[in-house]
Amino acid sequence: MLSLYDLIPADEGYRSINNAGDEYYVYLTAYSLLDSRHLNEEFYIETYMLGFNCKRCDPMQKQRYDAKSKATILSIFKGFLIQYPDNAFLYICDNQDGLSRNRRILFGRWFNEVNTIYERHHTYIKYGKDNWYSAIIIKMDNVNKQIYLDAYNYTLQQMLDSRDNE
Repeated sequence: MLSLYDLIPADEGYRSINNAGDEYYVYLTAYSLLDSRHLNEEFYIETYMLGFNCKRCDPMQKQRYDAKSKATILSIFKGFLIQYPDNAFLYICDNQDGLSRNRRILFGRWFNEVNTIYERHHTYIKYGKDNWYSAIIIKMDNVNKQIYLDAYNYTLQQMLDSRDNE
C-alpha cells in the first residue's frame, strides 16, 4: 500500500500538500436534489457532493503524475463512502480552465481502479459554449437507487430548463 500525504482537516474535508508543494483540497458537502415524485411542490432528496481541487505551487510548471496524491485523494473519498454507505454522491467536474473532460476521464479511471460495490452514472451536457460533466455514485445494492437516479436526472433537467428561460 502506497503511503499517503499528511491530512489537514479543513472545512468539509481535508487538505494535503504534495512534495511539489501543490495543495489539494478534498471535500464532501451537502447537496439537495429535486425529488421528481413531487412535481407540484418542491421536495428535496438530501445527498452529498464529492470534489477536489488543486492549488498549484507553480502554475507555470507542467504538472507531473503523483501516485501518492492520487492515493491520498482516493483514501479520503473511500472514507466518505464508508461514512455514508446508504447515500448517493455527486461529482461535478470543474471547468474553469477548460479541462473538465480530462477530469471526468481521470476520475472515471480512478473510480474503476478501486471500485467493487459502487456504480457511476455519468452525464455530459453541452449547453451553448459550456461543457458539463458530472456523475452520481451509488452502491449497487442501495434500496433507494432508482429514487436517487431519478432525482439526479430530474435536477439536471430543471437546471437546463431554468437556463433556457433566462
